[in-house]
Amino acid sequence: MKTYDFNKFMGKKTIILGNLNSEKTRLLCKILEDGAARQYRGISAIDMAPQRNMKGAGGNSLLESIAYLDRIRLLVPRRVYEPRIEGADRREINQLAIWNAKNIAVQLRKFISSPTRALFMNDVTMYLHQGPLAILLKAISKSHTFIGTAFRGTILLDDLETGISRREKKLVDRLTCYMDEVISV
Repeated sequence: MKTYDFNKFMGKKTIILGNLNSEKTRLLCKILEDGAARQYRGISAIDMAPQRNMKGAGGNSLLESIAYLDRIRLLVPRRVYEPRIEGADRREINQLAIWNAKNIAVQLRKFISSPTRALFMNDVTMYLHQGPLAILLKAISKSHTFIGTAFRGTILLDDLETGISRREKKLVDRLTCYMDEVISV
């Protein structure tokens, strides 16, 4: 299902799952743009994608991809890292994942304290490496409509035995239980 019609997602909780470069963010952006183009009021987006680094690693940001930014409340963490790529050892991988969880939690709490009817989240897996699922679920529950993206695949599973890849998979699986619709790309 590759529909971009925002109306088809209204009132639902939806997660888009896929491997790296599977166009999860592109699909999310198309749906988000459709809602903004229709001037749907009350759209927030939390962009959890890692910033691109000198090696080209990082996710696809909503800032790079979306039109109608002036119609969307965009919440962007100060910095998001890709722990499995940027971390040199186990300690550093864990530290980067903890920093991500703290930086992203600030944006989640902003949304929780001032929710909008629709919430989009790009790359929730960056938060789930070390962040509690309960805070993410609380933010999602505050919205009437939720659409997010999450990594599900086999690339990047070498986490130097820190456990973040196993935790990520487990929490994404649990998150899908709270969704009305799961889209695999």
